[in-house]
Amino acid sequence: MDKVYIVTSGEYSDYHIDAVFSCSEHAEEYKERGGGDCVEEFPLDEPIPEALFYVRMTIDGRIDPVTRPAINREVGFVYFCNPWPPGPPELVWVVKTDDKERAIKVVNEKRIQILALNIWNNDKKVSEMVK
Repeated sequence: MDKVYIVTSGEYSDYHIDAVFSCSEHAEEYKERGGGDCVEEFPLDEPIPEALFYVRMTIDGRIDPVTRPAINREVGFVYFCNPWPPGPPELVWVVKTDDKERAIKVVNEKRIQILALNIWNNDKKVSEMVK
């Protein structure tokens, strides 16, 4: 795997990158000439791992805690569930992404589509919508 060598200086809010090199020798030489404090090694183009986020959302867009499912689930619409304590049905959706906030945005867009089609709490019609 390819790597990059980053020469950095400072700490905390003053931490910054001075230079980036494709080989460690050039980075060390730059640092030794006073170009920075430290050489850090990072993998290049390492993919960000994605995870499954299980999102439960109310009709008005509020979310229950978002967690990663404990078991592998199919991505997409799961069902409408009745929350506890009892209240209006909630939309349950599984999203594969690297970011919790992105998962919430995806489900919110689906919620808006479902409301526009007037099929809230209709598992069959929502399943048909996403085929």
